[in-house]
Amino acid sequence: MRHLLRFFAFSIVALGTRPLAAEPTPFRQRVAETSLRVGLGTTKRPLLSRAAGAGRDAVVSRLLDRFADLPAPVTTNGVTNVRSENDHVLVQGRDWLLDVRGTGDWVRFFDTSYVDGPENSPLPTEARPSTYELEATAREFIAAHIPDLVPLGPGEDLLAWQTSYGVSVVEEVGGPRTEEVTACRIVFTRTIGGLPVVGDGSKVVVHVAANGVPYGFSVDWSSFVTTTTQQAPVPLSNLRERGAMLTLAHGKAAVSDRVEDRFECGYYDPGALVTSARVELGCLSSYRSTEAPLAAFVDAIPAATSVVVVKTWPETMVLAAALAATSAETTSETAADAAETVPQATAEF
Repeated sequence: MRHLLRFFAFSIVALGTRPLAAEPTPFRQRVAETSLRVGLGTTKRPLLSRAAGAGRDAVVSRLLDRFADLPAPVTTNGVTNVRSENDHVLVQGRDWLLDVRGTGDWVRFFDTSYVDGPENSPLPTEARPSTYELEATAREFIAAHIPDLVPLGPGEDLLAWQTSYGVSVVEEVGGPRTEEVTACRIVFTRTIGGLPVVGDGSKVVVHVAANGVPYGFSVDWSSFVTTTTQQAPVPLSNLRERGAMLTLAHGKAAVSDRVEDRFECGYYDPGALVTSARVELGCLSSYRSTEAPLAAFVDAIPAATSVVVVKTWPETMVLAAALAATSAETTSETAADAAETVPQATAEF
């Protein structure tokens, strides 16, 4: 009798099985080290504005045509269902799914059966592909199949951010337990003027089977317009003060009980499905409370000197109120846009 458990490293693990933890790339490690040491430094950065995408229907049509004649696992041959709703278009085949949302700048595609199929060959965990091998495979896939979904503007770059692995745990009753890697994924982020983008947006994920064949991808990637507004970052000490204010205001944990797992600074992009057009300086703080160690929290800390209240960025509202109590300067998003945000270029990247 065999018991088969499959999970990704970022999933909840049961029955005492050992996951392979998600691994930050060397670049992400350097970002974390720099953020802990100096925050965002002292260099002013331009405020960015999110441009609209090509449109859901246009992107769906383009990808269906492009992938129609490709072999599995990246194929759109044999459409069985199309569902169009207010916020997304979902197209399905017998073994695949294409989902496009927003204005066409949020896309995911994956083959639903390839990893478990006969063509995939699981690997011992110690033989799993390295970050560099996954990066090379994923970059080749992006360049060959979805370059238009990941446009890079002037001064922008695409860098590997994190890897994680899907693991099968096979246990014979009364026998040994073996663990095999069945699938991998690699996440890329964008840099702008050398500054990384943190948050859910500006990310590309490529899913790769253990045999080295890509079988899916997801993209949350908008084009940005650079404005003439320059944002000055606050010093690291002020960032830490703001983080403490958010911790207390949210009632998540006392500051003394706060255990931080990761602190990363850059441009904060919450994702293409968030309605605000502003993309500005920010830091992500991931932490736990010693009183509730299994609960994890993430705060997106506004990092510019002036805190602009953005309805879709809850931390700005909480922080603006806290800073107002100490006579800090705040401004509304509408007023800031009218007074400060003047596009420097209107062409989409």
